Amino acid sequence: MSDNKTYSCLLFDMDGTIADTSEGIYNGLRYMALKIGIPALPEDVMHTFLGPPLTGSLMKAYGMTEDEAVVAVKIYREYYSKTGVMECNPYPGFCETVRKLRDAGVRIFVATSKPTPFAEKIVEKFGITDCFEAVIGSNLDNTRSKKVEVINYILDTYNLDKSECLMIGDKSNDIDGAKQAGIDSLAVTYGFGSIEELEGAGPSYMVSTPEEILSYAGV
Repeated sequence: MSDNKTYSCLLFDMDGTIADTSEGIYNGLRYMALKIGIPALPEDVMHTFLGPPLTGSLMKAYGMTEDEAVVAVKIYREYYSKTGVMECNPYPGFCETVRKLRDAGVRIFVATSKPTPFAEKIVEKFGITDCFEAVIGSNLDNTRSKKVEVINYILDTYNLDKSECLMIGDKSNDIDGAKQAGIDSLAVTYGFGSIEELEGAGPSYMVSTPEEILSYAGV
């Protein structure tokens, strides 16, 4: 059990926290580039797409307008919705960790910028749907895509006490979203974000394995 404060409600990011989803996202971006007729991005640039809302990442990487990025996202999803969403794996130890949290009576949510239907498919593939009280992501029309919007939706919809909630993620946008929503945050270093990025974001806590998360719920 941790000497730090413990929480009765945990909110988990998806990409880079629950699962390594990079293969499907990279393949979706390559498909989109080919269909539009634009250069495919190098992998180090595609890596920056892992976590934040896709529209903004496309605008930054390609210099697209918002309207152009919305069209590009639709093309990306032609691939991702059918094939890419299944090209992922849970991080070692994560499924066991989340089952222990569920069995201990901890309230657990997915809070992701990934569209809700895609996040639901991933937790179903991993056999951990029943561990989560709800899987909440962005809408397919690109609304509710900012992390703070997702967190606030969960807090409001499920009438949660902010002091009992901990946002768990691997990127600075997870930590920033938690701060904007007024809840504590736990950064995981096994995902897509660098330690430098995470330290710069200033999380409440930091861990290097899924198993370490248990102590923050008193498990």
